[in-house]
Order: sequence, then C-alpha cells, then structure tokens
Amino acid sequence: MKYLLMTLTMMVAVLGTRASIVSAQNTPIYKSIYDSAKAKYEKGEYVEARALFLEVKRMALEDETYSEMIDYRIALCLEREGNFKEAIKSFKIYANSEKINDKIASLESVEAKIRELEAKLAQETNKTVELEKAKKTVADLYKRADDYATKGNLTSALALYQEVKDLAQRASIYQEIIDYKIAYCYHQQKDYVNAIKHYRLYIAASSIQKGWPDRTKVQKHILDLERYLEKEEASTSSLAMDAKTKALWTEGQTRYRQNQFSEARKQFTAARANMKASNRYQEWIEYYIGVCYEAEGKSTEAVEAYKLYTESKTVFKNMPAKEDVLKMIERLEKSLQATTPSTVALQKKLKEMHDQARRLVAESKPAEARQVLSQIKQEATAANLYTHKMDYDIGVTYDREGNYKLAVTHYKTYLNAPAIQPGWPDRYTVQNRVQFLQEELNSKGGGTFSGGGSFYGDGGGPGILGPADSITGKWWFWAGVAVVGVIVIYVVFSGQGEATDTGGGKSRPLGFGGDPVLTPGIPLLRF
Repeated sequence: MKYLLMTLTMMVAVLGTRASIVSAQNTPIYKSIYDSAKAKYEKGEYVEARALFLEVKRMALEDETYSEMIDYRIALCLEREGNFKEAIKSFKIYANSEKINDKIASLESVEAKIRELEAKLAQETNKTVELEKAKKTVADLYKRADDYATKGNLTSALALYQEVKDLAQRASIYQEIIDYKIAYCYHQQKDYVNAIKHYRLYIAASSIQKGWPDRTKVQKHILDLERYLEKEEASTSSLAMDAKTKALWTEGQTRYRQNQFSEARKQFTAARANMKASNRYQEWIEYYIGVCYEAEGKSTEAVEAYKLYTESKTVFKNMPAKEDVLKMIERLEKSLQATTPSTVALQKKLKEMHDQARRLVAESKPAEARQVLSQIKQEATAANLYTHKMDYDIGVTYDREGNYKLAVTHYKTYLNAPAIQPGWPDRYTVQNRVQFLQEELNSKGGGTFSGGGSFYGDGGGPGILGPADSITGKWWFWAGVAVVGVIVIYVVFSGQGEATDTGGGKSRPLGFGGDPVLTPGIPLLRF
C-alpha cells in the first residue's frame, strides 16, 4: 500500500512537470513584445506601437501562429496616425478573416470603421486638390499684383493683393508680407490711415522671414505717418468743423493727395453744403474748392472760388494770406485772357497725343512714346506753351528703358521749373529718383543698363525723406511765376485720374499735406 502511494505521487509530479512544459511551449515567444506594443498604444505612442505590432506579425508568420487580430491592432495605430489609406487595408484584412473575435471587434463595427475612413479619405483628397488649386490661384494673382505695382498701377495692384489675402486666409496659407504690400499701395496712394493699419498687421507677424522688409524700418514708417497726420490735424484745428464736415473734408484731402481732383472737389463741395445746412458756413472751404478747380484746369471756376475766400471778413488761422490768393487770382485771369481759339485747338491736339503716349508706355513701348512726347514738346515750345512737365514725361520713358543717364538729364530739367503746378509729381519724389539713379550709375560705371529700382524695399533706399514741417506758409512755392498758358496747358500733361506720387510739400497747396513722408523703396516714376 505504501508502495502504491509513492508511485501515484511520482506520477502526479511527473504529469505536473509535463503540463508546465506544454503550457510554456504554447506561450508565443513574442508575447512580451505584443504586451509592450499594447502599452505604447495606450500611452498614445502610435508609431512605436505599430512598429512593435509589425514585428509581432513577422514573428507570428514565422512560427505559424499568425492571426488577423494583429492586423486589427496595426489598423488602429494607422488610423490614429492619420494614415487612413493604409488603415483601411489592415482593417479589411481583419474583416476578411474567418476568426473574428466579437469581444474585441465585431465584423459590423470593423465594416462601419472602414466606411468611416473611406469617407474621411475622400474628403481629405478633395481638400488636397482644393488646396493645390488655391495655392496656384494665389500665386498667379500675387504675381499679377506685383506686375501691376511695379508698373505703377497701384489701384489694380491693391485690389489683387486684397483678393490674395482673402483667398490665402481661407486656404490657411496667409503670410503677413501680403499686408505689407497692401500697406505699400495705400502709402503710395497717400491713404495714410489704411497704410498704418496694414503696416501694423505686418509688424505683428510672429516672425519676419528672410528677404522681407525689416520690422524696425517699417515701424519707423508707421511713426513717420502718424506724426504727419498729427501735424495735418493740428494745422487745421482752428477751422470750425462738425463731425460730418470733417469726415468729408478728410476724404477730400485723401482724394486730392491721390490726384483725384474732381472727386476731391465733390467732397469739399459736400462739406460746404453740410456747413450751410448746419448754419456753420465759413469761406475757408472755398479755398479748397478753388484749388481743386485749378488742378482740373478750370481756371474760371477756380477764380470764382478764390474770390469768395478773399472777400470773407474773417481771417482764418493756418490758411493762405488773402493778398497771396489775390495774386493767384491775377495769375489765373491773365492766363484766361491769353486763351485763343488756335491755342485751344492746339491744346486739344496735344492732349490726344499725350493720351497716345500714355497708352504706349502702358504697352511697354517707351521708345515709341518718347517720339510722340518729343513732338509734343517741339510743337508746344513753338507755340510758347512749353512746360517743364514735358521733360519729366520724356525722362520717364528713358527711365523705363534703363537709360538712366538721359532719364536723369530730363528729370533735372523738370526740377529746374520755377513752379511745380498742382497735379505734377512733387520735387522730393523726383529728387529721390534722381539720387537713386545717380548712385546706380556710379555703381555700374555710368551708361545704359536695365533696371528700375526697388519696388518692395525695406525703406532703405537712397535719398528717402521723412515728413518735415507742415507746408503752412510755403504754398507760394507752387504758385510761382505767372506764365501765359501754363495753367491751361498743364492739365494736358498732368495725367488726370492717375495715382501719381504727388504730395510733396512744394507741389502741394496749403492744407493738402506737408513734405512727402517716408516711403518703402524708390518706386518707378510714371506719368
């Protein structure tokens, strides 16, 4: 009996040992790797988890213990990584398996997941296509805007830059350099309030990329513009204006700075009507209306407006002295007396020729335009109707060709004019361009070469001037010398309706701004 018990005990021990061996042999050798992969997945380390699951799959295939459940695990990682295309492939491997573990993932749930990811994948594909289209559209519009800006068509450039900004923001590809270029256009158009607004958006960028305008210099642009506006505000603070009148007057100022003389006059006329309606009419507004009429070439109307100003019993602070305005009236009346039918006919002919030259320049045919302009100068000189603006126009054509030496010659002739008339390019703008071209000539050794100056600089161009004191007291400069026929003929060559860079102190009547403010880069001059 004792022997039997010992035998049974030994058999139990042996069987237990064999069971342990079998159990150990049935445990996959990759079990620890599998557990590590699951742990990393739970921690959100999806890339590392997928790498371990792939290793488990390789080992399982080798020892013939592979199950599609491992593909389900891999699919989960791919989904979390955002790789929907590969995730769908792995989910389908599991869904096509004959061994679906409903406790972990039922067939219905996996098929639903596949449909969900296929929808997301289609949506992502559409977004990618739309993004590429948006990028191309933005790039095309951006290039067109740059071309317009370089050629001086700031109105079209501004409209395109604003469209670029809108598209770029909607496509999440916006960069602050767009706001800089919008600000630049406003700046050149003398709309300083909007220029400041967009310059601020630019300097608020989290980072300024290489090649973009320097943040510090743009901040200086803002400071200069703000000081300029403060001085302009102070120069007219003594004039009685309610809120509506001031808004109309301010808009008139902006329009005048942009050489939109007719639109400026409409604003000043509306301001006058508002002043009368509120029983606050003062004759100082007539001076602004008169200046606009004169800039439009309407000398008779200008004289009438100036007379209303001079006949006022009130002496307005920071406005021109009445005796000086009387001299302006005398000058205009003399020019009107000198007008004859033959002069009017010649003026009409010369204007048509000038319009032709303008079109040729716009078509990038400066040499052909110069032939027309030279003929204009010749005929005008013979009729004693020459103005220095004619040499400026010829200089522009040489400038566009890259013949800087001759461009400088004609620009200097223009700068020798005894008076810069309303609507003509201001002296400072032309002086800056001359200085820039002379430095270019010196750096290249003189002669003719292609180029055109920087368009989007960081404000570090040569000869850039900041805003100086208000033009108050300096209006007489542009009034200048009375020359028979000058006031009538200048309109022919003033380029009405164009947003040229006027606005400098000595070409701007009192109340229309001081010396030109700091501008980014040295833009090409234009008619």
